[in-house]
Amino acid sequence: MIAAVRPGGRLITSARLSARHALRRHLFRYDYFEAHIRRPECVGAWPAFWLLGEDDRFGWPECGESDVMEAPVGPETAGQIHQGTHSPGGDGDAVSAGVRPSAGQPEFHTYAACWEPGAVTFLIDDHETGTVKRSTVEEVGGHWRFDERRLVPVLNVAVGGWAGAPGSWRRAEMVVAWVRIWA
Repeated sequence: MIAAVRPGGRLITSARLSARHALRRHLFRYDYFEAHIRRPECVGAWPAFWLLGEDDRFGWPECGESDVMEAPVGPETAGQIHQGTHSPGGDGDAVSAGVRPSAGQPEFHTYAACWEPGAVTFLIDDHETGTVKRSTVEEVGGHWRFDERRLVPVLNVAVGGWAGAPGSWRRAEMVVAWVRIWA
């Protein structure tokens, strides 16, 4: 479980889990990533499962980012699952594979990304939801970094930002049953 906690007052603590330190010498390229997750539905919480390049080496967005599941619970984003990529340059900073409605009440779903040369295909519960292709990113002025960079999975519950101001909750929990990487 990953949680954002507000024990009292305005102070909020949250968490981010990255496989980078555990897999220091084994970043991934062209693999299938999936996680079975129950997301929080607390206003202002921003749960995510994503793949990030070596940001400490290249910086963001040069490192490349692939969002397998972003679900900010804000006034304009509640009930939505966002999937897509971020890469440097022009209007190619963010290319969406799609925005999907959530299934209503929080329950477990499997979020996945199939990363192949020139494309990242996204899935929810084994159903393909969209694909971001190198040609699409380049058409809008972006620089495709996913054939050049290795990525590592990250799970987190952020607070605020795109999700807006946090509601009155004390704890926003994202339960992760498992993460699988098929190389």
